[in-house]
Amino acid sequence: MPLPEPFSREGGAILYRGRAVKGVKIDADTFEVLGASHARDAHQVFLVMETKLKPIKRADAASFQSLGQSYGRDAGAAFFLDKPIRLKKGAGSLEAFRELDPHYATDGGWLYFGTQQVEPPKDLAPFDWQAAEYRPFSVNAVNRSDALLTDGRRTFLSQWGQPWVELQDVRLDAVTRLGEDLPGLHRQSYLTDGRSVWYRGERIDGIDARSARQLGISAVEDDRRVYVGAEPAAPAPGTLAWMTADLYRTEESLLQLSPGAPARTLAAGPGSPAPSVEAAFEALLRAVIAPAFTAFDRHLPLEVTPGDLDLSVPPPAGVPAFTVTRLPNGLFEVSSGDHVVTAAPSAWYSALSRLWSQLRRRADGHLVFVGHGTMMPDADSLQIQLAKLAFGEILALASALFEDPGPPGYRDEARALVHLALFRIDPFHHLRGVDAQILHPALARVPFELVGFARFDRPRNQFTATTNLAAAKAVIQGALPADSDVRVRWEAANLLNGVICDSPKTAAILGVALEAILDRIATEPVGLLVELWWAVLDSAAVHLTVSADIRRSFDYGLLARVARALIDGGVNVNQNRVRLVEALFGQGEEAEAEAYIEVLRAEDRSDLAFGETWRPWPTSGPYCHRTRFSSLESAALGACVRSLFRPNLEASARAASVDRLASELESLAGREAEHFGPKTGRPDLMGIADDLARLRG
Repeated sequence: MPLPEPFSREGGAILYRGRAVKGVKIDADTFEVLGASHARDAHQVFLVMETKLKPIKRADAASFQSLGQSYGRDAGAAFFLDKPIRLKKGAGSLEAFRELDPHYATDGGWLYFGTQQVEPPKDLAPFDWQAAEYRPFSVNAVNRSDALLTDGRRTFLSQWGQPWVELQDVRLDAVTRLGEDLPGLHRQSYLTDGRSVWYRGERIDGIDARSARQLGISAVEDDRRVYVGAEPAAPAPGTLAWMTADLYRTEESLLQLSPGAPARTLAAGPGSPAPSVEAAFEALLRAVIAPAFTAFDRHLPLEVTPGDLDLSVPPPAGVPAFTVTRLPNGLFEVSSGDHVVTAAPSAWYSALSRLWSQLRRRADGHLVFVGHGTMMPDADSLQIQLAKLAFGEILALASALFEDPGPPGYRDEARALVHLALFRIDPFHHLRGVDAQILHPALARVPFELVGFARFDRPRNQFTATTNLAAAKAVIQGALPADSDVRVRWEAANLLNGVICDSPKTAAILGVALEAILDRIATEPVGLLVELWWAVLDSAAVHLTVSADIRRSFDYGLLARVARALIDGGVNVNQNRVRLVEALFGQGEEAEAEAYIEVLRAEDRSDLAFGETWRPWPTSGPYCHRTRFSSLESAALGACVRSLFRPNLEASARAASVDRLASELESLAGREAEHFGPKTGRPDLMGIADDLARLRG
């Protein structure tokens, strides 16, 4: 008898997917396929797996029969795939055991999920088990999915693995879940058949099923009123939005956005005017300029991120006066004396960085401190710390941008700011709703569409069954960055950054991705997302230098390209000059490296003019896991020394460079002793000396 695909017989052997089955003995003459998951010969039963056959222990070949996709039984036991099932005593029988769907079965008195016993509804009689159907709302082989159990006359619902509830007068073939279109809603509590709506099995009296819309896990509305759970609530339809700051929890907030909300919940009364876009942007800058300048003034440009800061201390050099002007193209011009910077509305952090750089005569123009981490901005990045201080001002600016009739790009700028405030900085303790009332006054004027916009599934979820490299490839090829949703473009930057941070193949990924990242920076219209893509590139530079320092993996050609791009973009300029010095020295381009070292010496002299109280020492540098650098020149010298560990360097050239750099170390120690104390107190110089000793050895 011929075998069904993908099995065949050939020369006394059984072929599976075109290859002879190996590792098990099969009687080819008596072999037969019983179903999707089971086969047998005269001696044993097999589980049909993706690429092989596995004998099922204790299964009787003579009496075994397949019951569908996953279940089977023999004369003495029932099986789920290759696992025997312990049937509930006193319930049904082995003879009545049958498959309901690929993950559920019944013995005519009890239910089974895989091999697990699942208690059926209580007070079940009368119920026709022979006609029973199990209808899950989704396929889940790990956890019990929401499902209906029916015999055609009585219908029961179980959600989230909870006990069964009977649905009365339900149109079985029309039942669907509300909220399937809500991208951030991982659990649906409401069902409808087009005539009625149920909340966890309880019919909602008075609701119009045709216009019912789910707002959250426990809120629904129709065209006439709002219901929390199954009970009617006070707010009017169209005035509630649902959000959660953590999509992997079930907490939610019901935020009332009606102008008629109780006065105790609103900082500004219903009649107060909304600020203009220009005024809102200026208010945001004024809320964060002092703490931002404090952080910029008190920390070295060598730092990757300043960590948790005391932002209540005033900046040593003071807070400048400034004015804000909205330009015809929709950008903002920030002026302080003769210094002028322009920025997109959502790029408030870039505006502060540029203004500080001009006022302090510093090179780090576009971004001073870039947030690093597998998700950006990271929790302790300066950008997030400042955003938490200006939560209300960020939402006010987003609202003003969204309602402004000006440039069409303003709405995406608003969406990016709301995503930052309501999803990224995680102010969930401010937002938890009680009786569907606002707890944070800043939400009072946020447009309804924007609050709902915070609800979001990360696009990385679509890559759960693939590799990091495959996910990065999709980003590089533009599958995600080209999306019209700013949240998806944001998360594309996060995803690629996470792959760069977590993968030992940073250089391989970046070698392909660099031009794509630079293209995103050049074409991305939303200022905040441009900052994120710069952060991806700066994060890559960090990992290339760490790979050289720790793994002794030297990709200096690539590091030079990345560092030059960051310097040209004004991102962590001095830190990236140090990285470029290492890359140039490592490629034998010592003359250009020396030119950059001289620039860094000049920057050191400029920094020291502020005095030691302005720049505390020691501080963590770009390689703070190993060495703390207290000056740009010492960091550059350490970078040159590290490059000498590359294996392809000739021994004579290495020895000559070691001698020259040792001499420069002595000279540097003498010059800096008057500023930082004796050499014995300088861990950065001692670390360089240790590296030189290892190179000599």
